[in-house]
Amino acid sequence: MILSDMDRVDYFDSYGIARKTTETVKEITHKILKGPAWVGYLMQLRDFVVRPFGLKTEDKIKKVQLDSNSEFDFAPILFSNDNEIIMGMNDKHLYFRLSVLKVTGQENTQIFLTTVVRFNNWGGRVYFAVIRIFHGLIVRTMLKRL
Repeated sequence: MILSDMDRVDYFDSYGIARKTTETVKEITHKILKGPAWVGYLMQLRDFVVRPFGLKTEDKIKKVQLDSNSEFDFAPILFSNDNEIIMGMNDKHLYFRLSVLKVTGQENTQIFLTTVVRFNNWGGRVYFAVIRIFHGLIVRTMLKRL
């Protein structure tokens, strides 16, 4: 489902963790997106750096979320069911999708956080080369906090 509106993928990763939980995928997503303070500082730095290039900043994203009555302020929800939430955003430099998938087993629940990115131009490649330095650490940290 995460690839349904992407004609190609330039980057893909998926991280998972097993936990005993009865939380819904929405509750899990809220916990994941409430990252540690240092992630918030990185996002502020990102916004400062990209603003002159006309890329979407956290303020613009939150305004879109408020206007659409979205439950999360990270990115618009593109798909949701009882087991998965897919968020994403299209910008001039790249398109990204983020999936939070909950797979309930007999003993543990597996939670997967998957990222898919499509670069639209060389700016997207440069941008993501910098973001990628922190991306894996951020995703693993957010999953461990569950």
